Amino acid sequence: CALPPAHPFTTNPHNLYLVIHRTIIAHLATLGFETYLRGDAAPSTGQPEAFLCFQRGDPCDVHSLGQKVLGSAQRRRRGAVLQHGSLILRQSPFAPHIPGLFDLAGKSTEEMNLGESLARPVAEQLLWPATQDTPSPSELEQAAQLLKTRYAERLDWNRSSPGNR
Repeated sequence: CALPPAHPFTTNPHNLYLVIHRTIIAHLATLGFETYLRGDAAPSTGQPEAFLCFQRGDPCDVHSLGQKVLGSAQRRRRGAVLQHGSLILRQSPFAPHIPGLFDLAGKSTEEMNLGESLARPVAEQLLWPATQDTPSPSELEQAAQLLKTRYAERLDWNRSSPGNR
């Protein structure tokens, strides 16, 4: 979710977390999922310095059956805000100790397309016209150039790191 500097939610980052996460919780409830904000009183899902963000806890995290299933982070620059997050759908073979939303609910991921169904209610809650677009040929070319000139070496490093073997 990217918001321009003029958007009313850019002045209070904490409220943006709450609005987005509460909207996701409400929408997931309509689909039969039980989720809730972790809150201050709940124990953390792990150590504060854990490597994986899903092992760290924040009051704004979304939980299901005591497990973190959604977390977000924000980047603020020149008044604009980019909030991005991850909703774990299924347990990964690379992190088998972290269950996903569908695992906890005993549902199949083929039952619904959460990406599309979550976008509209979040946009409506932000009181801002949402746009969905695909990258232009020029943007795709820029991304390919960045991959080649800036990130290729880092990708090789990631592939060869002990955690990816």
